[in-house]
Amino acid sequence: SMTAYDLADAYRSARSRISGLISTAGLDTVAGRTVPATPLWNVHQLVAHLRGEVADVADGNLEGAPGDEWTAKQVERWGGVPLPVLLYEWDHDSKFIEALLRSGSAGPFTVPLIMDIHAHEQDLRGLLGIPGERTGPFYEWALEILCGRIPDRVARAGLAPMAVLTPLGRFGAPDAPVTLSISEWEYTREIGRAHV
Repeated sequence: SMTAYDLADAYRSARSRISGLISTAGLDTVAGRTVPATPLWNVHQLVAHLRGEVADVADGNLEGAPGDEWTAKQVERWGGVPLPVLLYEWDHDSKFIEALLRSGSAGPFTVPLIMDIHAHEQDLRGLLGIPGERTGPFYEWALEILCGRIPDRVARAGLAPMAVLTPLGRFGAPDAPVTLSISEWEYTREIGRAHV
């Protein structure tokens, strides 16, 4: 599983890919386009959320976090800031978040921050029709966490034990009567989003 240092690197890499995708597509061209799988945000609002998330964690403004109202306030607060400024500020303020992730002191925000930025990178790729980043260390880390929660959830729902079979390996009870075969990308898209 990833070290604290790797998580900082994972956040920074995803942020840099998102900024790159937007810049390459053209800020003015994509700013107003609606991003699939988000609360009907456009690209500008998506960046406002990501930038606002960093500001809120840095400022300790965590009431209702992570949740719909919390993210809606970010979009409201930062949505009027020009996109180039948001990208610059996000880049600048992320240094603080990356330091927290590197030192292992992002606390309960560690998992949501990493899951969220990767989910939104895929949202943006979906909009732009530029698939990528569907395998790699992020998925090994995410699957361990997401699949680790299966036994409890399945038991609470009163269902038979379940295992998940992915190209990265099998997760769950070895003798589980139910096995879901799925790619790491699809599983993380479906299940990861619910944990952000």
